[in-house]
Amino acid sequence: MSTEANEMRNEGEVTHLRPVVLRYREAAKVLGISPRTLWLWTKNGLVPHVRVGLGRRKIILYPLDELRSWLARQAKAAQSEEHKQ
Repeated sequence: MSTEANEMRNEGEVTHLRPVVLRYREAAKVLGISPRTLWLWTKNGLVPHVRVGLGRRKIILYPLDELRSWLARQAKAAQSEEHKQ
């Protein structure tokens, strides 16, 4: 089967999409923390997040790439603290 025919066959199919953002419970699970801890960190501005929408329909999303970068910075800071002691 030609590449063009393969592309046509797959047209309209969504496969192997990587999430760009996580919702509240997904983010807590990925970080390995409780939803309550994530809420406290979010409320205090400690973890990267984006508020989307207005009023009662506002949701909080956690950009996956920003979470990864943030977590790497946290690990690096913790490691440098260990070396100081």
